[in-house]
Amino acid sequence: MSTRQHRQLLLSVILLGLALQVFLILRAWVLSDQLWCLRLGQEFAQTGHLRPFTLPMSGGGIMPGCLLQFLIGFPLKLWANFKAPNLLIGLFHLAAMFILIVTLRQTGGLRFTAIFLAIYWLSPWRLYHSGFIWGTNFLFLPAAVHFWACWKLKDRPGWFPSAALLGVLVLGFQLHASVMILVVVTFMLLVRKLIRIEWRGALLGVALGALPLVPSISALLEGSLPSFVPRKGFIGYGLLRVHPVLKSILYWFRLGSLDIGQRFRRTIFFRHEWYHGHLGREVLRGGLIFLYVLAILSVFLCVISTWWYFRQRRRLDLDGNQSQIWIRSYAISSFFSIIIAACLSPVTMQGWYMVVALHAACLPVAAWIDHHWRAPKRWITYMIFLFILLRIPIVLTFGLGHNIYRKGPIPEKFHGIAQRVREILPADVLEDPVVIEDK
Repeated sequence: MSTRQHRQLLLSVILLGLALQVFLILRAWVLSDQLWCLRLGQEFAQTGHLRPFTLPMSGGGIMPGCLLQFLIGFPLKLWANFKAPNLLIGLFHLAAMFILIVTLRQTGGLRFTAIFLAIYWLSPWRLYHSGFIWGTNFLFLPAAVHFWACWKLKDRPGWFPSAALLGVLVLGFQLHASVMILVVVTFMLLVRKLIRIEWRGALLGVALGALPLVPSISALLEGSLPSFVPRKGFIGYGLLRVHPVLKSILYWFRLGSLDIGQRFRRTIFFRHEWYHGHLGREVLRGGLIFLYVLAILSVFLCVISTWWYFRQRRRLDLDGNQSQIWIRSYAISSFFSIIIAACLSPVTMQGWYMVVALHAACLPVAAWIDHHWRAPKRWITYMIFLFILLRIPIVLTFGLGHNIYRKGPIPEKFHGIAQRVREILPADVLEDPVVIEDK
């Protein structure tokens, strides 16, 4: 493919991913976790008051800082609709994509960038987390900034990337504790001397990132701040139980694959009673099960590509491609950071903890596809195209059938939430508030 064709591929991927993201935002709905976020944001939108803490954490305790409340409340101040914060999340994802393009364009070339974007930007994991309100859904931009800042610091220290690096780490902790993965990556890169931080810039970043913690510090001095220490589990819980660590390793391979697990299975299309007596619907359900099996099989492609990628140091050294060697080191650091974070976490890490490392998990797959892009064996080329194109029906499936993206009559078990959304946002209009049975 020529440079012009690579640009066309890159643009096509951007537009397709953007169209799917808009589709999901338009269909977004509110479940119990999103209701918590809406109440939090509407408090700021109506009163201008910022809390010293935001949401409870999975392991107990609370999330310090007012950043999440501001990010949800400010859009609600401009537009009193529960989808307003979703638009900001969409802009965060768009900004993350452009930062990754700029960074990878300098390191891996235009073809590698286009292939990476086809894996990352069309990822079912990214798209699922692009359309509804939740703290982790804001993390894609801090993760991209972290990657860019580390890349800029690989040869020499600089105050601006150092400030950006430390700033996003401090700010990220106020969105979700899974930013610990990025902290461990930073520490590993520092120890291995793969980045060089300018400490005056780093201190500036910490100071700026800590500004949303001012209400928390004030409440702490007054003695009114609840404990933010997790009450469940203990440090080292994952290492002792073993299973959480193995689960985190599996999540790494799933992030770069088509397998989005229960988010795909828990759609109306997989509920047998919904198809009872309808042959056509049973055939459709069978096709979706086949699609789900292919998604699971795609995990093996990620296992193969990761194994291949992590063993390529000698070949990359011979090629003299120092940029690709550094990117590979970043991916390896991210892989082991997930394992370390799983060992330290007081609770078992779930899929939404891992999306902060999505960009790193896509690097081995993109490198493997780039290496085999013009392979003499046609079946490899066909497999690559199938791997990329299957993302579209998977996204459409959970976009049409998952509870958080279901448009139309509100299921009975969510009718109470619909009423509470109206109470929080009286100017909001909900589509078709008809109660239906949802077994």
